This record gives sequence, structure tokens and C-alpha cells, in this order.
Amino acid sequence: MAQKPKPDSNGGVEFFAPVEPDAHPNVIGWELTNKGFMPFLSGLLSELWAQLQIDNGEMALTKRFGGDTVASLFDILKKTRI
Repeated sequence: MAQKPKPDSNGGVEFFAPVEPDAHPNVIGWELTNKGFMPFLSGLLSELWAQLQIDNGEMALTKRFGGDTVASLFDILKKTRI
């Protein structure tokens, strides 16, 4: 059975839940490193990036969130591309 995440010092919870004792060895030894973070983030945001690459997607995001927000988002997402 999955363990509940432990509260952190700010009243939130840990980002990652503790690893299960019977987890696969590759899972037990896994950690998110600085080197792996950008590809992880890039993959996580890939669908949003794809929407910004097509006119209908960019227009829909601009209509919903405003031009300044979408321009900032575009700049941020450009930095996550590897």
C-alpha cells in the first residue's frame, strides 16, 4: 500500500512520495538530478509548447490568458527546449 507524503516545514507535502520498500531497484536508486531536470520539464510541457507553435493554439491561449502572459510563457518555454 502506498505511503502518504510527509508534511514539509512549510505546511505542504514533499514533492515526491517515499519509495515503496518493495519497489524495483531502478526506482529505489532514481533521483532527479540537475542534468535530468530540463529534459523532464521539457517533456512535461511539450503539449503546451506544441500549442504555441500553431496559430489556433496560440490564439486560444492569448484569448484565455492575454497577450502579455502568452509572450512570457513563450519566452519561458523557449528556455526549456533542449
